[in-house]
Amino acid sequence: MALLNTDLFVIQRPTDAGKHFKLTGEKIKEFIAAGDTIVYKGSRDFTLAPQDPSTDGTGVNTGDIYINNHPNADATAAWAANLSGATVQPGDRAIWDGTVWDLISANSTSGVTEIFGIEPIMVDATTKTDPIVSVNDALETGATIPAERNSRKGVVSAIAIASDVVSNPGTASPNPQAVVPANLLKATNESLTDLEEEIEDIKKGGTLSALKGIDPIEVTTSAPDANGDTETSVLIKDGTTVQKGAVQLQAIGSAKAASITVAATPGYVDSYYLVKDFDSFAEA
Repeated sequence: MALLNTDLFVIQRPTDAGKHFKLTGEKIKEFIAAGDTIVYKGSRDFTLAPQDPSTDGTGVNTGDIYINNHPNADATAAWAANLSGATVQPGDRAIWDGTVWDLISANSTSGVTEIFGIEPIMVDATTKTDPIVSVNDALETGATIPAERNSRKGVVSAIAIASDVVSNPGTASPNPQAVVPANLLKATNESLTDLEEEIEDIKKGGTLSALKGIDPIEVTTSAPDANGDTETSVLIKDGTTVQKGAVQLQAIGSAKAASITVAATPGYVDSYYLVKDFDSFAEA
């Protein structure tokens, strides 16, 4: 036997001295509908404001759910209370939570309804059903921060290897944007430490105590000073007619020079002396 809205039920209220009251079948349905349960209410067009149950006089209870029957994808919802302006798809669902509409995508297979990116992670949610997640590249500390960013942090292009940082003056690194890892920095620091120790030895005459010069190079080391430091000097002898060494070039002047300690240049010879082959002269 089906129950009618006019059927009467008797209830007892313990908080009211155990009095009895009558209740119609219709009131019982309204009480159940007002509870926190999901109740399917049918389909409506979310893009039409006049079909909004929360404003058209239909009345809504917590848990009422409607299905969007608008045929076009990426349509704009027009229902009030948190749904207006949202992008909706055919088959999307709207549930009344007691105050506003909660939109549930028809393609949703999880509880995630929106993704927010924390810099350097960025989210392009232009199409809500297909958000694009990306990550910013790291910027140099001196680079200008773009308007759409708050900081220079981000991912790096690569981790450098030894060949990226080999000294090669005049030639750029094959990966100039690669970040140098700690192991390469450690190796460089150790090399610098070794070099500093060698320099200190040189200052004190340590490593260069056995340095010898081959003619015309001469090496002299001073006596230790009060701190025990020495100075080592390396020089080259002047060249003479009997000693190989450094020479000065003869400049072209107003008259030929008679010096025997400077070397003649082709220009000097051309200015003051005749060539051996007279055939090279031009015709008079």
